Amino acid sequence: VYRKGGLMDVAYQYGGPDGTYGMPNFLYGPLHEERSFGLYWKYQPLRDVFVDFRGRHISIGDEATSTNKKQFEFALGVQLGVW
Repeated sequence: VYRKGGLMDVAYQYGGPDGTYGMPNFLYGPLHEERSFGLYWKYQPLRDVFVDFRGRHISIGDEATSTNKKQFEFALGVQLGVW
């Protein structure tokens, strides 16, 4: 979870050129939230041969664009050790 801050002019951060603007809250602006859960599995069927699997579920929410995305990603790999 993180906040970048708003997109107002830098002068607003210091109360404006004549000090008439109110100070905004610290890191005002839209909230961006990312959450993920993953699994990693590695198997050695033979000497110096490895098979691994990685899977992860990702949930992304963004107030600025009013989006909520959920996706799943995975990877399958084979490694061969040579010595």
